[in-house]
Amino acid sequence: MEREFILYKIRARILEADKGEIFIVSDFKDLGDIKSVGKALSRLCDEGLIRRIMRGLYEYPQYSDYMGDLVAPSPERVALAIARKYSWRIIPDGNIALNLLGLSTQVPSTWTFASNGPYREFELGKTKIKFVHVALKEISNMTYKTALVVRALKALGEEHVNDKNLIILSRKIEHSEWDNLLRETKYTTAWIYNAIKNAFSIGGHDEGDSKTKYS
Repeated sequence: MEREFILYKIRARILEADKGEIFIVSDFKDLGDIKSVGKALSRLCDEGLIRRIMRGLYEYPQYSDYMGDLVAPSPERVALAIARKYSWRIIPDGNIALNLLGLSTQVPSTWTFASNGPYREFELGKTKIKFVHVALKEISNMTYKTALVVRALKALGEEHVNDKNLIILSRKIEHSEWDNLLRETKYTTAWIYNAIKNAFSIGGHDEGDSKTKYS
């Protein structure tokens, strides 16, 4: 009876989620012990409600009428689920960070993430998800958006920062995010902070628009 109740609660929670959401066993630890949750997830896989995409990761799949098939899992969502599973702090890195901020249209077959965890690689079909270890101070004490901007600018390189890229960057940052961005990057590498200040100005803001005093 208890197992059926756990199955019912897990099914209900999944049905409330967005299609394409990725789950790990510990996402349901409040509903039952790990063994019971694992069996429930296996049963839901057999039912076709979810699909197992790699060990310990399950997706609530999305169907595409256009393709006539299930949509491939999002590498970013998979990476975030892996990080949640191992309690890693991760941020998109390299070309992925550039792509997410509109600074590159190239989507490589390898999705790279800066992480405070060990160097690891995972296969997701033909896509590779790679975690590259960086010092915790490089990605901690920052909101996700700030850390993403910093990793993208590092991937872009100081020599490639220009008005065109700063205009694109400014459009990817919400008005409510600027204050955090300016405050959290004030003591980063000088050229990165200057690029962010310039993007702030190019976006039509001035110093009075931010609570953060910059110089």
